[in-house]
Amino acid sequence: MNKDKMYWLNQNNIHAASVKDILMEGCTKLFPNMGNSNALTLGADNKLYYAAGYLLTTDINTGKSEALGALNFAPSGDMCFYNKDLYMASVNGIVKVNLKNPSQSTLHIPMSQQLFGIVSVATGLRKNTVYGLVYKNELQTNVIELDMENQKIVRDVGILPYSVLGAASPVEDGSTLGIELDKVDITQDCSSDKLAIVDIITRSRFETYTFTLNGISNSTGKFTGLKD
Repeated sequence: MNKDKMYWLNQNNIHAASVKDILMEGCTKLFPNMGNSNALTLGADNKLYYAAGYLLTTDINTGKSEALGALNFAPSGDMCFYNKDLYMASVNGIVKVNLKNPSQSTLHIPMSQQLFGIVSVATGLRKNTVYGLVYKNELQTNVIELDMENQKIVRDVGILPYSVLGAASPVEDGSTLGIELDKVDITQDCSSDKLAIVDIITRSRFETYTFTLNGISNSTGKFTGLKD
């Protein structure tokens, strides 16, 4: 996933669509005949990474594809980036993929559970958390939190009442959200023609911000009574 655009593999074809709220719009077949795969993600370099026996990439802008090499672990259904490194769900657990030499990839978090999905989710402005999707049956998928730095399972997060084989996120390319400024509105203060109101508007927040203007600070981003 790249911001509001979703990518997926259907047999040998790569598809794309825009995601708005819970709807997918403008579904298109982006690249045909790309080879079978059961794991897919998008990197910060605007390349799709996907794998079966081999790790492959396709540039979403040019369509140029490249085989990076054979993998020494079998993917079980998903992959994502975290802190610029690529991780893959496998039949053995979480694998840290060696992009320069995929055959030298390493088992990062061994697991005996049937792990199909793995996704990095923004849990702060500059923090992502990786979650795994453990398949139990057609009516149950367990969500687990992973500690990628300390290479361990943190906890069980919850249970989904259906089977989930993969997941996507706007930060699965390893990026973090940061602060996104939408606009700054400056209007006349009705109490005086020499005073102004400034409203700093940001996109959805994960944390409380502190705004400071002319030595005045608040958490709303709205400042009144400012001199022109």
